Amino acid sequence: MGKKKKKEMLPLKPLLPEQLRYTCVQNLDGTDEVKIDLNNNEIFSQERGVAALEYALEVEGKIHAVLVGPKNSGRKSSVVKIIKKITAGAERELKDLILFHNFKDETKPKSVFLPKGAGKELKKNIEAIPELLEISLRIGLCSVEYMEQVNMVCNEYNTAKKSIIEKINKIAEKYQCIACETATELLVTNISIKNKNTPMSDEEFFASPQDVQQKLNNKVKEANAEIKNSGLNKKIIDIDALVENKLKEIKNAVIQKKVGDIFDAFEKNSFRLFSYQCRVLEKKKEEKASETKDIFENEVKKLGFVLVPNMKITEKETNPFCFNIVESAKKENEQKETEEIKKEKINKAVKLCAEWSEEYEKICKEFRDEYVKAEENAKKNPDESIDKILDFMHDLEEYCLKNMDLFLEKPENQKPQQQVITIGGGKEDEKEKALKCFKINLLVDNTSAKHPIIIDEKEVTFSKLFGEDGSKGERIGIKPDIMSIKAGDFLKANGGYLVLDLYDVCVENVFRKIITTLKSGKFEFGDESLLNHLGLLSSSIKPEPIPINVKIVFIAEEWVYDALKDNSDFNNMFTPVFFNKDTRLSEKAVEDYLNFTAGCCKAKNLMPFDGSAVAKLVEYGCRLAESNQKASVQFGLIKKLMIEADYWAKKNGNDHATAESVKKALEERKKRLSFYEEKYQEYIREGTILVDTSEEKRVGQINGLSVHQFSEDITFGKPSKITCQSYAGKEGIVSVQRNIEMSGPSHNMAIETIDAYLNGKYGKTKPIGLSAQISFEQCYGGLDGDSASLAELLVVLSSISGLPIKQNFAITGSMSQFGEAQPIGGVNYKIEGFFDLMKERGLADCGVVIPIQNINDLILKDEVVEATKEGRFKIYAVKSIDEAIELFFGLPAEEVHIAVKNKIENKKIKILIRLCLSLSLWKKIFKMF
Repeated sequence: MGKKKKKEMLPLKPLLPEQLRYTCVQNLDGTDEVKIDLNNNEIFSQERGVAALEYALEVEGKIHAVLVGPKNSGRKSSVVKIIKKITAGAERELKDLILFHNFKDETKPKSVFLPKGAGKELKKNIEAIPELLEISLRIGLCSVEYMEQVNMVCNEYNTAKKSIIEKINKIAEKYQCIACETATELLVTNISIKNKNTPMSDEEFFASPQDVQQKLNNKVKEANAEIKNSGLNKKIIDIDALVENKLKEIKNAVIQKKVGDIFDAFEKNSFRLFSYQCRVLEKKKEEKASETKDIFENEVKKLGFVLVPNMKITEKETNPFCFNIVESAKKENEQKETEEIKKEKINKAVKLCAEWSEEYEKICKEFRDEYVKAEENAKKNPDESIDKILDFMHDLEEYCLKNMDLFLEKPENQKPQQQVITIGGGKEDEKEKALKCFKINLLVDNTSAKHPIIIDEKEVTFSKLFGEDGSKGERIGIKPDIMSIKAGDFLKANGGYLVLDLYDVCVENVFRKIITTLKSGKFEFGDESLLNHLGLLSSSIKPEPIPINVKIVFIAEEWVYDALKDNSDFNNMFTPVFFNKDTRLSEKAVEDYLNFTAGCCKAKNLMPFDGSAVAKLVEYGCRLAESNQKASVQFGLIKKLMIEADYWAKKNGNDHATAESVKKALEERKKRLSFYEEKYQEYIREGTILVDTSEEKRVGQINGLSVHQFSEDITFGKPSKITCQSYAGKEGIVSVQRNIEMSGPSHNMAIETIDAYLNGKYGKTKPIGLSAQISFEQCYGGLDGDSASLAELLVVLSSISGLPIKQNFAITGSMSQFGEAQPIGGVNYKIEGFFDLMKERGLADCGVVIPIQNINDLILKDEVVEATKEGRFKIYAVKSIDEAIELFFGLPAEEVHIAVKNKIENKKIKILIRLCLSLSLWKKIFKMF
């Protein structure tokens, strides 16, 4: 049998320059300014995500959305656009939320939803009641009717009392005494004998002899005893009590009427205030009246007048609007108006205002019937909110009647109200404390809000989302009340949409509270922490649970979503919506870039971008997508570059941005952010980091490639020296970084893959009996990824076989157990990192080897492409380890495999010899014993 023919090595050709990047020429001539429809509100290249998000936002029930996608992909702006799209034309009733006093338990205030704008009106009306009562009672108790009733009772009393006093005086006269009225009764005292009409003074009494004093005292006692026995004093006391009661009844009747009038008026208007239908009709009436008013107002203005509200047109009638003469500036050559012309204009203006008054009355009449029907319907079918408010008003009315002293004027000589000193150091008037039940906490005011309510919270904290319950103040000694409770975004977005960053939600520990609230459909103030359950953080004020109806949209990057997707509550309640970070290059994709560019110029007030500039932006999009077949849809990054290009275009005095402006922006950005990259190159230049790129071959040494990313804008590739030492043993492939736990699972998997390849290739029948130790030299940080698999296998084969490999080439790529090349990430950064190093060292015959699947990922900078055109830098794409072997060893792959196998066999023989020698030695030792 003849010898097998050696398989000839077919030379692998480097990639062509046109394979190394994408150049945008589609529908762009590079000179004309882009002219696109700026009203285009499309969300670019996210059709699947948009459809999923629309479903999540439109479906009824407790279904919410988690929008998963990369940063700068227009995630948040897309949410706002879609919400506006699905709610367009649909009127959703916006509501205010108020918190008010609970008379049965003041620690548990009640809440109610009211139509938009009604909350502010209710707060204003309720809080004005104390002042209104004071004024109303002052007027009522000073009125003619009230004073007439008081005088009538007093006159009746005076007549009866006068008759009794006359009888008492007659009894007193018998004893030469005179009756004297005290605060409680009529008593008698002695009088002077000389002057019967003048009471004796104390000085005169004590100046009299003792027997005279005794005689006079006896007379006074006898007179008082007779008056007491007659019962006349008691009759006066009874009359006083009767009068006092009658006056109190009259006063209470006035008070009750005034209080009743105020609360009756409120109840009568409550249906108009809180009925959604009534408020809608009122708004329509005002809008129509305003439209017609504008027509008349313009006509009046032409005559030189303006309409002023609530002024009299004539002495007999009053209209909603009337005129005032406006003196307009006249030119010098313009003749002054005659009195007749002025009079004629005034008459026309009066006529117009009369017409407006008639038109206004017609509009009111047009809506009157509908308004009455809506009000009657509201009375027949009152909702829970109206019932709650009416119950509160009844309780408030009773409170006012029981505490009328709060609203009545105090006598001038009465002591001022006592002040209560709180622990926090503040002073609170008793009256102020008593009037707290009139306070209305307008938690959510949607008076000026527009449909739909969308809250995009950028600062996620517990208090921002869920508000405050007053517990903070209570912990420092300030007693909380109804006004210390504040609403957060959850309540403010009720009936609308709340957009939150899922990562921030998890970091701030509010995830569980959100899930609990959404599951129950009710919002409760307070923290769910253990300290709160123990009563250490909770407030003494605890409002009743508030019904909640809000759609939550979480914004999340993929890794955040992956960490939570197995949570059953989260998975059941949130529908995932996935946004792409790139799109396939096509006419539509380029058109999207054109539309976005034009819209961004308008929105950010940038100068126009011509076709060449847009072409560069598309190429930059390909760079972001790391593909010459796709473009990134992370338009936030595109916008960032546009702003920089606009700056440089203006700085250079251009009137529009061109391709050179975009290129300049990228170059300047590179300069600003290349600190770490230049530092690394400096270490290589100084020899601190050892990287061998000589044309001489080396055994057990190769240049691998890695990517370093410090931030979104700071990413670069760098070469890394990989070495290997092989020796006889049983450990197989060993990684230094793995042994000291500096490598991650992906790199560990790559080591196992290499070990499997070697055993499968060279140890089908017998164990290879080999140890090979791989090390990434001068690697002092963490190490992960399998993109160095090809390089590691090549250096292992070199070490085992003793065959040298090229140092002026670097390689990157993953591999399978069968030696197939597999694609990796960051290929452009890796190639450019090695290119920059070789350029600094003279850029001779050098290059990079990549997996063949990464050809479509190439979008290299112009400098690299030019070097490949000149043949100074080569890029090879390999399908398997065998092609990489031929490139680096310069030998057919079969010869290298044979050399490796022979070395392994030689190592096996040496091991066997050592084993035999060891066995014979042990035999001699046994014989000796």
